[in-house]
Amino acid sequence: MAIIECGAKNLPRDLDVAVSVTRRTFETETDLSIAVCVLQDGPFRHGAERIAYYTDATSVNDDWAVGSEGRKAARDFASQPGRAKTFALAQAFTTAQPGYAKYGALPTLATMQAVTDGSFTIAIDGVSNNITGLDFSGDTDFDDVAATIQTAVRAIASGGFTNATVVVESSRLIVTSGTTGAASSVSVLGSVDPSTGTDISGESFLNGTTATRTAGYTPSGLEGELDLIEEAARCSGKFIYGWDLDERYRDTADQVTFANWVRARTAIGTIISNNALATDAGSTSDVGVTVQALGSSRLHVGYHDQEAYYPGMAVLAQMLGINYNEEKAVRTAKFLELEGIPTVPLSVTQWNTLKSKGYNVNTATGNASRVYREGINSNTPIWYLDQRITLDNYAEKLSVELFNLLKTGKLGINAEGQTQEQDAIDTVNELYVFNGAFSARRQAAPNTREGYVEVPPYQTTLAPLELHTTSERAERNMTPAVVNVNLTDFAHTISVSVRA
Repeated sequence: MAIIECGAKNLPRDLDVAVSVTRRTFETETDLSIAVCVLQDGPFRHGAERIAYYTDATSVNDDWAVGSEGRKAARDFASQPGRAKTFALAQAFTTAQPGYAKYGALPTLATMQAVTDGSFTIAIDGVSNNITGLDFSGDTDFDDVAATIQTAVRAIASGGFTNATVVVESSRLIVTSGTTGAASSVSVLGSVDPSTGTDISGESFLNGTTATRTAGYTPSGLEGELDLIEEAARCSGKFIYGWDLDERYRDTADQVTFANWVRARTAIGTIISNNALATDAGSTSDVGVTVQALGSSRLHVGYHDQEAYYPGMAVLAQMLGINYNEEKAVRTAKFLELEGIPTVPLSVTQWNTLKSKGYNVNTATGNASRVYREGINSNTPIWYLDQRITLDNYAEKLSVELFNLLKTGKLGINAEGQTQEQDAIDTVNELYVFNGAFSARRQAAPNTREGYVEVPPYQTTLAPLELHTTSERAERNMTPAVVNVNLTDFAHTISVSVRA
């Protein structure tokens, strides 16, 4: 008998109508705070794992050897005050690489030790062979397990099997072909047919029926390697905005290749020279002259007299660490104090030569000050590092704000829609007034009583609705906008005349 009895009871509506409630998603900004140093050698494989991300120098020590360029670059990035949180180290390869396969998580060691007659099939360089008779009973760790498999694989003694390697990393088996180049490859694991011994290809053992497979290849040069690093970053959901190079690339033709690659992207590239010709007014062959001739706002050239330091990473650490949501956060790169980067001893003549060529340099100035000068990217036309970074962040913020407005699906091509469009744009403009990037500018106006006018930090103008064409409406294109902004010009020098 029921506890509650009320006669007829209605059935719930969700038997026929199921309603689930989720929150609407919004587009988020691309993080423009990550810098990478591209290194000529290192501990990485050439696939998507050719780039790794770090938040401190200590974690770098787990991957990179003492004295390595990776540790040096990390040291000079991580020691900066107010730095960006995350940085990356990536490897550019110069020699032909082997194909490899990384399989799923391995079982316990005890599970493998119980196998005395294991088998699987594998194809290396497109040739399939059976691996049989695997006895793990005497193996004391997973390095032993890998060695047992490697011995059996190499026993095939032909093609990519001969010098194949087998390792266990992070509880996953990795098999690498013994050959290199485009024909080098490693397959998933399969079962021997007809069945022989214990099939260890599946998830209960080697977990190899699926794998992350990376083909072998022959590098085509630095530009191709940069493309692959950029692609690998996308695989990890990251965007690399700041780029620096291994010191072994300095003062080589590869720096010019790098410069041309960077300037075609939304990116900042730091190009450091250790060549004393940079301070020679008569030299026109040093990298600063070559890069400045490109006239790019995205290239930041520096000079240092010691190869062991990475001033480019230090500058990127601080300038990419600016929080554009904070009040008066934006600053010039001049006067940065680069922690751990020695100052370069210079005469005034040498400094003037460096400045004329567009070099930036960490200097000792006055009695006890360290001054990074001048924070410039391009002499002709003039672009400062802070301007380029600010405008890239502004463009990203504006793009996201307008995209989310479109995503509402309610932006009409009408007066109300124009108000929404302008409000979205000016919300971003006001943020950039708040953070100090935009400010009013006083201009001479001789025909006014004051003799000047105050030009506002920004002016947003939307195309008149009445001029919107029928075809534009048919394409559902919103009225275009033009935004004129006044970037804050941060003072680099002060001149005072004292009369007595």
